[in-house]
Amino acid sequence: MPEGPDLLRDQEEVANGVLRRLSLGLGARGTRWMVVGAAIAALGAYLFQALGTRALGGVGYAPIGALWTIQYLIVSVVLLPIETHIARESILSHAAGVRSPRVSFARLWGWLALVAILASSVCWLLRDELFEGLDDLALVVGALVLSYGAFLIVRGRLAGTERFKAYGVVTASESTVRAVLAAVVTGFAPSVRAFAWIMPLGAFAAAGWWVPLRRNPRRPRDVAARPAEPPRTARFLALTTAANAITQLLLAGGPLLLAFLHAMPEEVSVFFVTATAVRVPLLFAFGGVLSRLLPVFMRLESSDRRRESRAVAVKIALGTVSVAVVIGGVAAAVGGPLVAVLFGAAFRPPWWLAAGATVGVLLATGSIVLYQLLIARGSAGLGLLAWAVALAAAVLAVVLTDGSATARAVVGLLTGEGVALIALVLAASMAAGTTPRGDAGQRADVL
Repeated sequence: MPEGPDLLRDQEEVANGVLRRLSLGLGARGTRWMVVGAAIAALGAYLFQALGTRALGGVGYAPIGALWTIQYLIVSVVLLPIETHIARESILSHAAGVRSPRVSFARLWGWLALVAILASSVCWLLRDELFEGLDDLALVVGALVLSYGAFLIVRGRLAGTERFKAYGVVTASESTVRAVLAAVVTGFAPSVRAFAWIMPLGAFAAAGWWVPLRRNPRRPRDVAARPAEPPRTARFLALTTAANAITQLLLAGGPLLLAFLHAMPEEVSVFFVTATAVRVPLLFAFGGVLSRLLPVFMRLESSDRRRESRAVAVKIALGTVSVAVVIGGVAAAVGGPLVAVLFGAAFRPPWWLAAGATVGVLLATGSIVLYQLLIARGSAGLGLLAWAVALAAAVLAVVLTDGSATARAVVGLLTGEGVALIALVLAASMAAGTTPRGDAGQRADVL
């Protein structure tokens, strides 16, 4: 067995080889359609923000910023695990010789209805802090839950049958429809309520693609045969939902934190617009890239390749930090003027906010990729522990930091994401020395 420099050199070669395989996997079988769809979706989201900020101004846009943040948190925390669950069960059902995914859609819709009612109720109670007293915006939250629930159920069915071209079209349609409606509202009757009520319509329209798409079903590529088993995903969904909650609270909870710190509406809007402007890496990740990484990571499960997971985790973390430092410096120099050009001079952030938000988002992207590595090894519990430590560090940073509400939010973001990256690397190292387990560790060759 190699030791010393030879061991380090061997680990370096192993990590580089795995990363090359990841690149090949991301270029396989329709992934480009997913990436193009995510790019169009990102452009549509920015068009909606640009139209809204220019039509409503800093003060008027504050309720829309809060509504968008709530939408983002609900989708990324509660709804995205449903898409992953449906996709996985579609693949595993095919491997077991079952045509349809073993998922109770009636129960899923019951869960979505409950989430819609609870979210609307909480937002109505907090309508003064969140929406400047506009009562009906709480109902928009419920409509968002139901519309995006339908949208992600459709994407899950498409991803599970490897219809990635259709997946990209559906993803692009959601944001495009919303941006077109925003342009119409801006031209004829711009108001806070009008911009709020068009937000759920894009997802509803995109989900409608399932009507023609279901008439031309496609079976996924053959995978290793396996006996039919119960889904056993309750533990997996519970762990990943909890981890997603912490992830997104750290990443997107800034505007809500500012609201409860009694920041001025203009300050909330500037923070929200800046955080949205630098969220491009996450839009691509959640637009389909993560679903492509998971099968490749799952090939690192075998006991004779455990150190590959450890080496890859370190490589991902070092690459993330390097990119964050470079891009953060660029954001400090040109981020403020660029945001002003895109969204208006009233939303220009100071250099430290542009840099801090950029670095925070890039660190979060690397951490989310590392969490996928843990899920592939059936170690979602270790990942949840890492995120919990990061949340505690972020809260402590906010409490101990003096200064403006925005400065405290930025310090909390950077502290939390930095600790998360370190903790997830340590968790991946621990997981590499254990036997893969759990539903999350079941493997299907779908590349």
